[in-house]
Amino acid sequence: MDTLTNDTPFEAGWTIGFRQDGRELIVVVVKGTFVLVDGDGRNGEPQLAGEQQSLLMADVFGPDPAFNAPLLENDYCPYKPECDVLLAGAAHSPDGRRVRTLRVDLRVGSVSKSFTVTGPRRWRGGLTGPSAGEPEPMTTQAISYDVAFGGTEIDPDRPDRVDTFLDNPVGRGFRKRNLDVAGEPMPVTEDASNPIRDPRRQYRPMALGPLGRSWRPRAKYAGTYDERWATDVAPMLPPDFDLLYFQAAPADQRMPYPRGGEPIHLANLVPVEVRAEADARSTVPRARVGVMFVPARGKATCVEAPLDTILLEPDQNRFTCSWRASHATVRDAFEIREVVAYVRTPQSDARARAGLAGKEYFHGLGELARARRQGRP
Repeated sequence: MDTLTNDTPFEAGWTIGFRQDGRELIVVVVKGTFVLVDGDGRNGEPQLAGEQQSLLMADVFGPDPAFNAPLLENDYCPYKPECDVLLAGAAHSPDGRRVRTLRVDLRVGSVSKSFTVTGPRRWRGGLTGPSAGEPEPMTTQAISYDVAFGGTEIDPDRPDRVDTFLDNPVGRGFRKRNLDVAGEPMPVTEDASNPIRDPRRQYRPMALGPLGRSWRPRAKYAGTYDERWATDVAPMLPPDFDLLYFQAAPADQRMPYPRGGEPIHLANLVPVEVRAEADARSTVPRARVGVMFVPARGKATCVEAPLDTILLEPDQNRFTCSWRASHATVRDAFEIREVVAYVRTPQSDARARAGLAGKEYFHGLGELARARRQGRP
């Protein structure tokens, strides 16, 4: 593939992937950045941000990728069957008031998720056993799987044995054997209907960012990598690989591809420097992205790229939308000469239809007349 022509106001990039049958895929990703608060433009559309965020080539982690949750996932997966809704940020109290607990709400289209966020807290000891400590007052509390329920535990009697909470190996609070937890940090996020009170129990991890690729909620879709796979299939994906593996968000943060105009509402997730009430309301942009794959020989192919990732970053007063399209080649990527990404409008669709027919598109009779005077067909 020689050229990517980006006729959108967004960032665009491409990469090579593979289908399960081994055919090469040309994957095109278009990523637009929008203002979150006070960003309403014409017709209620969110305002395009002055600085467009680049496409991420690699996942972003905390200080130690071996022990920290992923913060952002790279933009170049081949395909997502649904739309991920992700948030990177923190809980914020309205007007900067010091509080011990907050309820945060994330709503985008059909996705609706809320949970309780507390200030830092530790397990308390007592005659009847450990109990939840009182949260410290806070105005801001970072949210991630690092501070949600989960983690690992080394068996005090067998240091070579480690138990892991597979839904969230990087969290805190998971215990199976050693219940001497007095003074240990507790999770600061919890399901409001099932608060964390007993270290002997297991709880649902509550966060809004991406899941780790090896964690159980994603790994269950990765397929079977056994001796038969190693002998007959490698390096291709196994037959039982499920495309849901490419979804970075948990199931309750996924929805059908949006068409634009769906409401966005965040509560207690916006810093007071952006909005004193700590909330935000916006809409999913109505922009539709098309991608044309132009071969070295033969007719071009046009597809509409679905919007499959919405990433909210309230602390930076922005959110990004990523549209993705792929094209399976017959032989290899060199058979495609050019890829064109464009925002779909009646005019751009007409230009695409002309390209598919092998014709040149003119904006009007004046442009056609000028082309003929210049000797163009």
